[in-house]
Order: sequence, then structure tokens, then C-alpha cells
Amino acid sequence: DLRGLSIQEAALVLERTDLSLGERVEAVGEPGVVLATDPGFGQIVMPGTPVTVYAGAGMPGSATADSG
Repeated sequence: DLRGLSIQEAALVLERTDLSLGERVEAVGEPGVVLATDPGFGQIVMPGTPVTVYAGAGMPGSATADSG
């Protein structure tokens, strides 16, 4: 399960398990922390399968986004 890991940690775990880091999708949550994956934890996949990572990009209205 990659939830709670940083993107870098998740990429290492995926590499060790013969999977690859796929698309990174920003979601509301702690910046840089994995919130969910697709395929999800426990799903059976083929070696080399790219895993989409949903990672936190801050909270709505936070100062993490450039407003202009």
C-alpha cells in the first residue's frame, strides 16, 4: 500500500515490485503524499504495469498554488 508515502518513496516501492510510476494526479491533501492509487492496493496486475498515483497538492485556498 503506497498511501502515506512520498512520491519518491512510492516510486522506489513500485520499482522494487516490478511496477512503474504512471501518471501523477493532484488531489486535495498533504502536498507530495500519496492518497490513493489506480490500480488500487491488492489488485493483481502484470509486471511493468504503470500505477497512477493521486498525491496531495495542498488544501483548497492554500498558498501552495500560484495565483497569478
